[in-house]
Amino acid sequence: MFEPCTENALKTLLAIESGDSISGVARKIDENRETIRRVVNSLEEAGYVQYD
Repeated sequence: MFEPCTENALKTLLAIESGDSISGVARKIDENRETIRRVVNSLEEAGYVQYD
């Protein structure tokens, strides 16, 4: 099923690499850490990423 994707979600998907921390991804795309945490949580719930 199609799910709308926000600009921050797209930036996160493009920037994230295996082993990255939330803070590291936030620094890469110059975004607030809590915003990225929410984005990663939503991407994980949708099955796009797996975060330990």
